[in-house]
Amino acid sequence: MTTAPPATRFETIARVWKALQHPKLFGALILILAVEGVLALVIPQRPEPITEPGQFVVWVSSLPPFLQQGYQFFDGLRLFSLFHSLWVWLPAAALILISLIALADFLPAALQRMRPTTAPTRPHPAGKTATRQLRIAAPQNPGKATATAPTMDALRDMLAAAKFTIARRTDTELLAVRHPWAWLAPALARGGVVLLIVALAVQTIWGNSRQVLLATGGAPATFIGQTVQISGFSPDAGGGGTLSVIADGQPAEWQMGRWQRRRGWWVAPPKAQPLAKITFNDGDTTENLTLVFDDISRPLVFSYAPRGQSLELRYITANGRGDYRLSVRDAQNTPIESAVQRGQSFSLPQAGITGEISIQDRFLLRAYRLPGVLPGALGALLVLFGAAGWIFGAPAIVRLTAVTKGRGSRVDAFIETQGNRHPADALADTFFSAINGEGTTGDGTQS
Repeated sequence: MTTAPPATRFETIARVWKALQHPKLFGALILILAVEGVLALVIPQRPEPITEPGQFVVWVSSLPPFLQQGYQFFDGLRLFSLFHSLWVWLPAAALILISLIALADFLPAALQRMRPTTAPTRPHPAGKTATRQLRIAAPQNPGKATATAPTMDALRDMLAAAKFTIARRTDTELLAVRHPWAWLAPALARGGVVLLIVALAVQTIWGNSRQVLLATGGAPATFIGQTVQISGFSPDAGGGGTLSVIADGQPAEWQMGRWQRRRGWWVAPPKAQPLAKITFNDGDTTENLTLVFDDISRPLVFSYAPRGQSLELRYITANGRGDYRLSVRDAQNTPIESAVQRGQSFSLPQAGITGEISIQDRFLLRAYRLPGVLPGALGALLVLFGAAGWIFGAPAIVRLTAVTKGRGSRVDAFIETQGNRHPADALADTFFSAINGEGTTGDGTQS
C-alpha cells in the first residue's frame, strides 16, 4: 500500500478547503434553509414539547383539512416538526462548517487590509488582483535624470478623484485605499449566518409555545401557567377589538391586534375562530352543519346539498358591535342576504332556505418563549452590515512603486479589489489608459 507524498496531500487539503469556501456552495445551503423556512411558515409546526392536556387536540384541530387528512404521511416526513429533523440540521451544520472555514481565512486577511499603512502579507480569499507596468520615456535631454514624480502625481490625482484615500506617499511609493471597512463584508455576512443558526438552535432547544382554544363564557383553562377565561369580546370598526380576559381571577383587556409580554411569554394577538352550528329546514327534512371560521376577516363558504347552492356566512362589524350575515346568490348572481340572529331562525325566501343558527365566539390564544431572539437579532444585524459593505463599499487597494533603471523608468502597480462587481483589471485599465492618453516623458513634459 502506498501513501501520497506530503505535497500531494497538502494540495488535496488545499483544494478541499477552497471548495468549501466557494460562494455557490454557501448560496445553495442558504437557499435550502430558506425553502425549509418557507415550508415551516406554510405548514403549521407541532408544539414541542406537548405538556398541557388537550394541547395536541387543539393543534390538530387548527390544521387545514388536507393536512388533517394526510396527517400520517406528512408526519412521517417530519414536516410538522421541521426544526427537530435532519432536513434542517444537516444543511445548517454544513453551513456552520463552511462559514467557520471562511472566517478563518477572511477575517485575518480583512483585518490586514483595514490597516492601510501596512502591506497585506496574505491573499484575500475573495480578492481579485491585477498588475500593470507603466513605462516612462527617457528625457529628451540626455543630461537629465528620469523624473517619475509627474506620473505619480497624475496617478495620485486620478485616485483622489475616484474617492481613494492616500494612505502613504513617498518619493517612490504611493498607497491608496477605498472603503477599507468593506473588506469585512464577507466575514460579517458569514458570522451573521453562524449566529442566526445558533439562534435557531437555541430557540429549538429552549424555546416553547402554548396555545389554547377558549369560548366566550366557557370553562376556564390553563394557559402559560395561569387560569384563563374569556368573559367577553368588544369588536371595533377596523375588524379588531378588545378581548375581556380573567387571568387568575384578575380581569384584563387584550387587544386583538397586539403582542404582549406576560410571565416571560410573548402572547400573540388572539385569533377569533367562531363555531357556527346551522340547521336547515327543507319541508319534512333537516340538515345540520357545523362550521368553523379559520379567519374571521374572510367569509365562510359552504354548500347546501339539497338545493346545490353555495352560501356565505360573513362577520360584519358596525357601530361597535359584530353581526353575522348569511347570503346566497340567485340565478342572476345577485346576492340574497339575511341578518343572522344567534339562536333564532333565519329565512332566505327567494332561495327557499330557512333554518336556525347558533354561533359561539371562540378565540385561539397562543404564546411563545423566544430565547433565540437576541442572537438572532445580532446575526441579522451582521448580515445586513455585510450586505451593505458588498453593495455600497466596493473596497480596493492600489499600490504604486516607481522604479528607475538607467535613463528609463517605470511605475509598477498592484491593484486588489473584492468580488466581481468592480474587478481589479477594469480598475487598472481605467487609470492607465487615461495616463497613456496624456503621455508623459521622463522630464515631466507632455509628449
